[in-house]
Parts: sequence; C-alpha cells; structure tokens
Amino acid sequence: GITRARTISAAKLHEEGFLNNRTLLVHFLLANSKDRAAMAEVGASLSATIKSEMRGQKDGGFRRNLLHMLNDGINVCLSGVDANVTSASSMFDAMSTAWVVGVPRSTDDTAELKAVEYSTCLQMSIVNGAKALGLGDVTGSLTPGKRADLILVRANDLNMVPFHDANSAIVKSARVAHVDTVMIDGRIRKR
Repeated sequence: GITRARTISAAKLHEEGFLNNRTLLVHFLLANSKDRAAMAEVGASLSATIKSEMRGQKDGGFRRNLLHMLNDGINVCLSGVDANVTSASSMFDAMSTAWVVGVPRSTDDTAELKAVEYSTCLQMSIVNGAKALGLGDVTGSLTPGKRADLILVRANDLNMVPFHDANSAIVKSARVAHVDTVMIDGRIRKR
C-alpha cells in the first residue's frame, strides 16, 4: 500500500527536546511560522538546494519560505548538489538562483521582507555552511587562526567585466570555469 509521509514539525521537535543549534534541517519546504520561531530560538540551520526546492515547491512556497527563514534570522546555507539530474552541482549556480528568486512580492506575505542580497548569497554558501556543520570556529571566513581555505576566481573573462563589485560579479556572473586556484588548509590543491 501507499504510506503517507508525516509532516515534519520543527516546533514539535523543539517541544520534545530534539531541536538545537546542531540540527540541520534539509529540504524543509513545509516550515511555518512556529517552526521558524523554534529554529531561530535554538539556532537550528536549514540547508537548501535551490533548484530542487523550486522544482518541488507548490504555489511559490520555496521562495516565500526562503525569504521568511532569512528574515527570521535562521542560518540558511546553500547546497550546490542534490541530484545532478534535477540541478547543476555548482555553488555559483545556487547563489545566482537564490539571488534571482529571493525577491519579495506585493501579492503575498513577503511584501515587507528584505530581499536576498549578493552578500547574503555568499554568506549562505560559505559562512553559514561552516556554521551549520559545526565548523564555524575552524573555517568559513578569513579570520586569523582559522584554516586558510580559499577559492580564487578569475575576473578578467568577458562575462566578468566590467568588474566593479566583487559580490555582484561572483553571484551573478562567476561559474565553475572561472575558478583559477583552490587552497585548502593553506595548501594549493588547484593552480
């Protein structure tokens, strides 16, 4: 027979003591205001695979939920990989898509919310991911004492010029082919 999936409730998990700052919820399209409040209260994170979420959404639910999550102070991180059949496995593509869909609409409950900015997309891809995995003290930002993990992006290709704003260029124009050098824990892995 057919088994009906039970609806996940972050609020219920919180009531039962299972939701905390080490919880990473994935594909949580069904979050309501009580779920978001519980997540924000304990510092739980959300991992979103943008194109998969959009494919599975109903009535624009993912766009609205993404905006509400960010505006409610939830640590949202992007996943560039889910199923390569439904979405490209590129964080650049994930950031670009998040920026495109992260716009409030006057026709729904997002009208008064803050739009997703370039810096937010970068934060969701780097800093928030490290935090969600419990590695925020180890990596995720260029801070003395943290691992030196760097990705250098070539900015002189035709689609990257004129290069006047790094955040905008990385989010809207950069692609995997622009990655020039990769350094992990201070060691060059790609040059």
